[in-house]
Amino acid sequence: METQQNIQQKMTEFNRRVTRIEELFLELSKPRLTWLEPEEIARLLNVGKRSIDNYRDAGLIPYSKLGGKVYYRICDIEDYLTENMKRKPADL
Repeated sequence: METQQNIQQKMTEFNRRVTRIEELFLELSKPRLTWLEPEEIARLLNVGKRSIDNYRDAGLIPYSKLGGKVYYRICDIEDYLTENMKRKPADL
């Protein structure tokens, strides 16, 4: 038979593990910045990589550079698309 102390230790360990699982779940459910390379952005938007380079060079979309590689945040691309959304005029 297990002693009361053994049971208490096992319950403490169990609670510690459940708490850690909850922490990991909360961490994974937080929105994270997603960075993509120019080729990935071009493929998603169905445009050429050079078009993405042109948007960057014109200062239209922000980017980061690390070790000679350029990266874009998806949220910045979405913001640019939203800001430049065109709507069809309503028929009069």
